[in-house]
Amino acid sequence: MQTVLREVEEETGLTDLKIAQGFRKIIEYFYRRDGKNIHKQVTYLLGETKEDRVKISFEHQGFGWFPYEEALDRASYDNSKVTLKEAEQFLLGTG
Repeated sequence: MQTVLREVEEETGLTDLKIAQGFRKIIEYFYRRDGKNIHKQVTYLLGETKEDRVKISFEHQGFGWFPYEEALDRASYDNSKVTLKEAEQFLLGTG
């Protein structure tokens, strides 16, 4: 968990972050880079903060805070949409 909090701070500047216990979603996929198949595994957690000022690192192009429905609409990939739906169900106590 220390690694998660440190990475979030490095990537966003957020220091007041509470991770929700009990939600963890792992997705895996492959993509091509330099003619090679690359396996990627991403772990999603839910976090809460009272901070609204975000300073993204050079690795990112932008960010936004969105209500659930808008976030779902903006999600580009099916696995992102599924993850958002599962997170919403978890928060509502129905998942």
